[in-house]
Amino acid sequence: MKKLLFLIMLYSTIAVGQDKLKVVFFGNSYTAGNNLAKMIQDIALDMGDSLEYDTYTPGGQTLSGHASNLGLFHSRVSQKDYDIVVIQAQSQEPSFSPSQVASQTLPYARQLDSVINSIDACIRTCFFMTWGRENGDQMNCPSYPPLCTYEGMQQRLRESYLLMVQQNNAEVAPVGVAWKTVRDSFPAIQLYEPDESHPSISGSFLAACTFYSTFYNKVVNTQYDPGLGLGITEPLQRIASRAVLDSLELWQIDTASRNMDSVDFSIDYGLGDITIKASDTNLTRYDWKVIWYGVTDTVTYRYRDTSFSLTLPVEGEESQYPEFEVVLEVYESCATISKSIQAHNGWVLGSINEQVVAPEILNKDGYLIFSRSVELQVLDIQGREVFRLETQTLEADLRYLVRGVYLLRLQDGSQEFFSKIYVE
Repeated sequence: MKKLLFLIMLYSTIAVGQDKLKVVFFGNSYTAGNNLAKMIQDIALDMGDSLEYDTYTPGGQTLSGHASNLGLFHSRVSQKDYDIVVIQAQSQEPSFSPSQVASQTLPYARQLDSVINSIDACIRTCFFMTWGRENGDQMNCPSYPPLCTYEGMQQRLRESYLLMVQQNNAEVAPVGVAWKTVRDSFPAIQLYEPDESHPSISGSFLAACTFYSTFYNKVVNTQYDPGLGLGITEPLQRIASRAVLDSLELWQIDTASRNMDSVDFSIDYGLGDITIKASDTNLTRYDWKVIWYGVTDTVTYRYRDTSFSLTLPVEGEESQYPEFEVVLEVYESCATISKSIQAHNGWVLGSINEQVVAPEILNKDGYLIFSRSVELQVLDIQGREVFRLETQTLEADLRYLVRGVYLLRLQDGSQEFFSKIYVE
């Protein structure tokens, strides 16, 4: 293909835009407290995203309780086109001994996740890793010593929720991990209610930030404040973001859509045709649509590959190339990203406005005709190559150059000579 660079104005349109999610929460008072789901929605709205949610949060509900009527659970998950289902265990059950968790907790996590996958394999199951009680679980401390302290209880919760993730097609929102960092680094921020178990407003805000970062794979940087003040909201946002984004693989958070945000495409213009290429060629599927405007009617072409070449449609030699739009949809796992570029040419078919001052070259309406075969190179005034004919030729069509001044370099065997040309 003969390469020719010219002035193109690109207008970015769709890009990635607002992220919209539908989420349903199954939990208990830890999820219901301080209207956690609404808090996540408010953060998303302030961050330019959208969250639609439903909640099922009976007090003290366990995983076995949520799984006690799988038909009802199936019905609730099926009633809307949810993107994510959040599941929270009763606050103590995942902290018990490994053998007790293996028999009384993990099987029900498996049942719930299996129902979700049976409805739609692209629904994300997200387990809500909760926090240890402020001074441990004193009621169960005598029978299982690790529960006697906050640290011991928190470690068991972390271990059990990671097991749930590893055993299922699921991810985890690491609220308990963020909670521990706040306790270690900002002990003056009170995350608990006086009962030493349920979340305060600060605790729920920390959980909401962690969920936002988990759902959208983004750093939390919100102006939304549930009445805490910047001195509290700022470190909570920062800690929540780091807890999630620094360990995405550990939490098994699907980053397909986040990675796809950077996928772009380039348009390589040649003389009479174009080649369009994606910047990432490792995704599952590429759907292209090219729409030409103003030819006769709108013409649409569709392709399914990482790149393709296309001949530019032209109506007559003196017409401009029409405006066109390229739309790319890329797919990876269950994520889809759409990007669009509108482009139009900033040039028309030109002509060289005077005879070329060089031996044995004839200018005929923008065609250079040579008396013998030569190799041709055209440079712009900065010395950059804009056109080359490496094979021996007797004529060159330079009507497609952008208006301006160029340097013509001709190679005839061992001889080389230069000339300046003007295109209008």
